[in-house]
Amino acid sequence: MRVIVIFWIIFSSCAFASDWQDVRFVSNVNQENCKFIKQNVCSSIRRNGIAKCHNWHKKKAYEEGANAYVILSSASDKNITAANGNIYTDNDTSVVADYYKCPIESN
Repeated sequence: MRVIVIFWIIFSSCAFASDWQDVRFVSNVNQENCKFIKQNVCSSIRRNGIAKCHNWHKKKAYEEGANAYVILSSASDKNITAANGNIYTDNDTSVVADYYKCPIESN
């Protein structure tokens, strides 16, 4: 019984992100070693939408039990409108990402 508990403690500390900031952005994943968790889309109308969506995806991936995410696509459009003598700028950003649970590589 002790061996199982010790194995579980070691495995759980190696395979899961301990905090949303530990979730890694990766350019691709090894499909044989990583488990697909979920696909999600972030939308933002604020400046720095891409950076905001990266942090959003890290938090959402962590909530779903993932420790890595891959950006599949991103798009940004800048809209300038005038109303009542003022100029308004909207930055519509959309970022699609897949979340994965992967073994954490030791350095």
